[in-house]
Amino acid sequence: MVNKERPVLDAGLRKLGFETFPSDSNFILARSPIDHDVLVKGLKERGVLIRDFGSKRRTENCVRTTIGTSEFNSFLLEKAEEVISECR
Repeated sequence: MVNKERPVLDAGLRKLGFETFPSDSNFILARSPIDHDVLVKGLKERGVLIRDFGSKRRTENCVRTTIGTSEFNSFLLEKAEEVISECR
């Protein structure tokens, strides 16, 4: 499932303005198009938890999300789009 869903989630994140980093794992690290604090908080308010790496050296403004099922990934992308839209 991870191998099938990774490119789909990666493409969805890129479409939203994220800069994704290559991954062969069950997660994607990506630089957020908006402030990482705002993104993480906004997603949490919508029921989506992601890891915040934005304050760490060399991963400034980055977040990490697990690659899930097609339904989970779609939900994540939908909620991320909502948070990002509110900031623009």
